[in-house]
Amino acid sequence: MQLNLKDMITSSAVKVLTCIGMTGGEHFCAILVMREKMFEELEKINRRPDPFEFYTAIDLWIDEHTSKQMLSFHLNEAIDVSSRNAEFINRSAEWIVSEFKIGRDTKIADFGCGPGLYTVTF
Repeated sequence: MQLNLKDMITSSAVKVLTCIGMTGGEHFCAILVMREKMFEELEKINRRPDPFEFYTAIDLWIDEHTSKQMLSFHLNEAIDVSSRNAEFINRSAEWIVSEFKIGRDTKIADFGCGPGLYTVTF
């Protein structure tokens, strides 16, 4: 016989209440209260946070281990983990140069996020 979550909680609650000396009608009332509280807690635990409810981006740069890893991922030209790979950056830079007629005297402000890989390319 397979029990659902409510049955398992009820079964466990009966065992606990019997151990502490409750019987009959006391069981019923206490089980209802315990089950309601448990479901409230489970709902809280399983609730998805609202978008942007928690801001954790700063942790990427102030945690010693994480920031070293993040920078190494950004600077690894072979992978697309934090920054694009070198081939993609070079192709993008070539397109930007041709599309916007960028020359030697063109001034560019890089307001992007990352270690400035596109700026270095220009």
